[in-house]
Amino acid sequence: MTHFARADDELECAQCGMVASGDTGEWRKNLPDTPTTVKETETGDVKVTDLNSMDAAIKRILRNANPDQMFALIVVNNDGSLSVWGRTLHTDDQREWFDHKMADAKAFLSRG
Repeated sequence: MTHFARADDELECAQCGMVASGDTGEWRKNLPDTPTTVKETETGDVKVTDLNSMDAAIKRILRNANPDQMFALIVVNNDGSLSVWGRTLHTDDQREWFDHKMADAKAFLSRG
């Protein structure tokens, strides 16, 4: 279980959002029911895993990358330089799909 330690010395459950005092241990009560089955994600769903480490996140992404399943790998460096590997966009549909995916990536990175 993960809890956020707030500035007001309270603990907030990351799973249900319940706020309780760390002194009383009240956060251990009223836990939400755990689903017996995990909802299957559909292709295109976004999965977010916070590893609290940029190095660990990059290594995990690259370790799970399968060139047979990938369309593109794009690295944008802080100085604006790019490293790009990908398949060629031959059709208007492919270009439109790619533009949509890049817009999704921008929206994801813009969340504050």
